[in-house]
Amino acid sequence: MQYKLNVPNAITIFRILLVPVFLALMVAGEYGWALAAFAVAGVSDAVDGAVARMTGDITEFGAALDPIADKTLALAAFVSLTALGAVPPWFTAIVVLRDAVIVAGNFAIHFKGIAFRIRPFTTGKAATFMQFTLIVSALHGLYCGPGGEGAACWRGVELTGLLIWPTLALIVVSGVQYVLLGVSVAKGDKHDR
Repeated sequence: MQYKLNVPNAITIFRILLVPVFLALMVAGEYGWALAAFAVAGVSDAVDGAVARMTGDITEFGAALDPIADKTLALAAFVSLTALGAVPPWFTAIVVLRDAVIVAGNFAIHFKGIAFRIRPFTTGKAATFMQFTLIVSALHGLYCGPGGEGAACWRGVELTGLLIWPTLALIVVSGVQYVLLGVSVAKGDKHDR
């Protein structure tokens, strides 16, 4: 794998570097700034891929690094939001378990000597989008507080509760798809993914 530092990869690295900043803001109780940092990181996720496709500067390094950045950011957000009571522990446990199973399966396939790159399923992309939407809602709820008033404070707490169920469904469905694909690849079946 060639480690080329191009603009899309630099944006992805920037997103990873935002994770400790986000966590420090959460620990300090600066939920508005944490929301801003998370939003910048979320936007950078769309920007790095768009820049890579527009310039044709897609690398194996970037393809491997991008999901790591996404998972690191989401994990930091879910764990901190769970610690603050904004997201239920069982939900965060399911997110962590799904990602751990996918990563472990990917390592197992590579250790078996099978060269294979998993491209995301549509449900996986939708699950990531819903996770980020849920995180923004929960952060906004923390920022506004339980009795938040004003135009900037919509009912983030209630919206977060509603977002959990469709997000959970996408997490489970995409997780099952990745597991089934991984088992099939490990058995030596041919795939175009």
